[in-house]
Parts: sequence; structure tokens; C-alpha cells
Amino acid sequence: MIQNLLTECSEFAVNDRASELQWKSNHRSLRRMNHRQDTLRLHPNFKNNSVLYIGVTSQLAQRIWQHKNGVIDGFTKKYHVHKLVYFELFEDMATAINREKLLKQWKREWKLDLVRKTNPDFLDLSNEF
Repeated sequence: MIQNLLTECSEFAVNDRASELQWKSNHRSLRRMNHRQDTLRLHPNFKNNSVLYIGVTSQLAQRIWQHKNGVIDGFTKKYHVHKLVYFELFEDMATAINREKLLKQWKREWKLDLVRKTNPDFLDLSNEF
């Protein structure tokens, strides 16, 4: 279905236009889906985007609600990580987990650049779900 936005490489290199088109495709697909979809997501904290959280889920809308309402104790509740600023869709959870592990190895600035490519103002995308 939908491919990863970036190639798995050690350096941050992206064709800007291709990345933007892929993100828009992911965004449209997620907005109209009514079934489970394996998703990688990136959340900063609400104050100044100083904390980044990367995770995977198969039920994005439910996970967003849990984060926003502080239902689950842990990192996101402790550091007020409630905004969704980036996501990628995957055909299967194993691929999503592999991508999550890759992004967690990235430098912070690379992660921020990834978000800025498609969401330069770090707007909360979760309001659409």
C-alpha cells in the first residue's frame, strides 16, 4: 500500500517533492480509513517541542485519545506529549517497528527535519481524527 517516506540510510537525504506527495497520500488515506492501520507516529511535548516521542500503533485514533486524556501512565503522560505532528502508514506492524527503531537511532535534528518537511509549524494533526 503506502511505502516509507524515506529510504533507510544513515544520512538524512530526501527528495522534498516526493516526500511531500507521499505524506499527503498518507494523510488522506488515514483520514478516510475506518479499519486498523499500522502507524508510526512522532509526538513532541506541547510546551516547546523539546521532548520527542516516537511510537507505533495499529489504532491511531484510540492512541491519540489516550495520550490527550492521560489515560496511560508513562512517558507521554509525564512529559505532556499530546500533539501528533508526523505519522507514516505501513502494511504490517513488523515494518512499522523496524522504521521506529531506525528513527530512534537518528539524531534529534534529523527527526525535526523530517517533521519540518511536511509540517513546518508543528501543528497538531490529531484534531482531524
